[in-house]
Amino acid sequence: MTFVQCPDFIGHLDGTVKAPDPASAESLYQTWLATDKEVIAVLYKTIASNTIRTNHIKSLSATPRQTACELWAALKETFVRDSRSLRFELKRRLYNPVHDTSRPVLEYVSDIINAHASLADLRHSPPTIDIIDSILMHLDPSFDIVRSSLVTQSSDPSLETIKKVLDDFYRDGKAKGSGVGEPEAAMFTRRGKGTRRRDEEEEEEEYYDWGNTRGGDACHRCGRPGHRSSKCIADMPQNVKDNIINGYRKARKARRDEDAKAVRVGSDSDSDYYVDNPIRANAAQAFFKTTNSPSPEPVDSDVVYLSQAMRDRLRLDVKNSGKAKRQEFKGMVSRMEG
Repeated sequence: MTFVQCPDFIGHLDGTVKAPDPASAESLYQTWLATDKEVIAVLYKTIASNTIRTNHIKSLSATPRQTACELWAALKETFVRDSRSLRFELKRRLYNPVHDTSRPVLEYVSDIINAHASLADLRHSPPTIDIIDSILMHLDPSFDIVRSSLVTQSSDPSLETIKKVLDDFYRDGKAKGSGVGEPEAAMFTRRGKGTRRRDEEEEEEEYYDWGNTRGGDACHRCGRPGHRSSKCIADMPQNVKDNIINGYRKARKARRDEDAKAVRVGSDSDSDYYVDNPIRANAAQAFFKTTNSPSPEPVDSDVVYLSQAMRDRLRLDVKNSGKAKRQEFKGMVSRMEG
């Protein structure tokens, strides 16, 4: 194609390749003129409307002759005219793009880059960093893994790096047939300056802190930074799962044993239920005072007897309590009643 074969194509369009003086450099001028005519011919072929061709492209024999730069300037004046509606559309494409995962991800990236370039042509060029920010901000949620790995790098990745990583992620998902962005498609992690995917289970295991035992700013499940626990897809080893579950079971049993020790039955007498924990004993005494109920004197500072009236009052309080408090008191009353 002429775009590839002619290295001065853009130079003829933007006027940076100037025409030599025909009087002093006739051969150079003829070479420049042939290239300029070739550029005009290419523009002519890319325009489908005969009306546009007639209105903007002059005959090659016209005097003075129309240069490719003049033709390009006339086309931009008509079709790239600075207007509020055009600026709105270009800024929407730049700052609020829609990532369609059914299309290649590089199309999404290219549309953002083109919108930035068009704004620059209108002399409203936004900062270049806005291109990278917009690409990462508006990626589909299925790309959360690769986005997290890119935004958590110590330095901002280049545009070429982002394009390569996103394209690799997209192609890897397609190759595995799981759909682009599926969690199983690929796992990109940051190590040093680059971005790579780890496939060896032994190497990956070194980077996990299951349960986030260090308490850092990381996922509470796998202990790695860069993503939320609700979106963690790391496969937790079975022995880690068993340890966590057993730990919860032991803690729950310890709490039950602690509660069972707090309330004991001394005899079959209705008034022989007592609390042998000083804090709970004081709480029970205070409860009696707030309800204006008769309270038997405790045997000592660590013991308070619970009469039938006390237990009835506890049941009434349970009925008016929240769910968590109701469950706690029901268990306590159930244990007191044997």
